[in-house]
Amino acid sequence: MGELGDAPLPEVPDIPEVTDVPEIPDEVLEVSEVSEIPEVPEEVPEVTDETVTSEVPEVSQTPEEMPEPPTDTADDTSAQGSEDAPTDLDIESVQQIREAADSFRQMEELDPGAWQALDGGQRLEALQTIEDRVAAIQGRPSVQVSAEPMEPDTFGGWDGQGISLNAAHLDMPVEEFLNTIVHEGRHAYQDYAVQNPGVVADQNIVNNWADNMEPGHYLSAEDYGQEIYATQAVEADAWRYADRLTNAMIAQGFEE
Repeated sequence: MGELGDAPLPEVPDIPEVTDVPEIPDEVLEVSEVSEIPEVPEEVPEVTDETVTSEVPEVSQTPEEMPEPPTDTADDTSAQGSEDAPTDLDIESVQQIREAADSFRQMEELDPGAWQALDGGQRLEALQTIEDRVAAIQGRPSVQVSAEPMEPDTFGGWDGQGISLNAAHLDMPVEEFLNTIVHEGRHAYQDYAVQNPGVVADQNIVNNWADNMEPGHYLSAEDYGQEIYATQAVEADAWRYADRLTNAMIAQGFEE
């Protein structure tokens, strides 16, 4: 084994020279300035009319309310059919009512004072004269008017052949009997129109009357109440017609 000091030392390789580090430009090292934060105003400015640029459109007005329906007078031609246009029956009914009112004013018996002086028989004769005149105006045959015993709350009736009046009511004021005799006479007209096509031009109205007259289709006040009874086709028409004529007479000095 040789001595340590006699072994030759290995050669150390040369250390490479360090290359120069490139300089960093000053612009990179500079910190960009932070933009200033705008100050928040202490008070919020008031909004004025000038600051509002878009106007709110005005709300259109609602349609006007429909007018109240006219009161039921001799000049009202909207009772039957469409509300927009009167039917031929409306116009014909108004003409009949005007003619009847003119005719009745010529009857001395219908003056309230003269009526009070008449006995039961004379009043019945006057009511027959009313029926004869109304029938002629309506273009139908006249029917017999008689006085019969009836329930206290019944004024009269139409049985398909004639008009019956409550005998116990013959002492009532003339306007009550005028309304009753014209009402029942209107039923006679309805019956005549159903049996004679063409009397009323509007066949729909006639068909409604005919249907209402069928057995089991007529609604009595005793069974169905006054409101349902009065609004069925034949009764609504008869009530309207008689009320119009009575109101026309009252408006033209029928009462004292």
